[in-house]
Amino acid sequence: MKTNTGFQAMGDRYKFDFKLCTAAKGWAQLDTRQDAWYFGNWINPLTREFFSYCEGDLTHTECADDAEFTAHLRETLDWPPGTRLPAGHRSHGQQRNQGSIRAPWFRK
Repeated sequence: MKTNTGFQAMGDRYKFDFKLCTAAKGWAQLDTRQDAWYFGNWINPLTREFFSYCEGDLTHTECADDAEFTAHLRETLDWPPGTRLPAGHRSHGQQRNQGSIRAPWFRK
């Protein structure tokens, strides 16, 4: 697993929702109970990537194989305990038929 971190001053998660992490680029929002304008997670199962925005902190994780991706996804969904959303929950992006884009500074 390879992780890169960065920081975006004076921003919010919506540029990731509507420009950088779109469904057209293979990304899906990973909904949690903590989602807010200052926090969000996205995954790309085709490229086995995770992207997280939290109060300006950026974290991009690339998994080496499907097993590693699945383990990291389970760990993400289980943290913190008791925060999984019920099945059928729709995010704001899904309600607006929005997708995801890939952050341009993270290249393979």
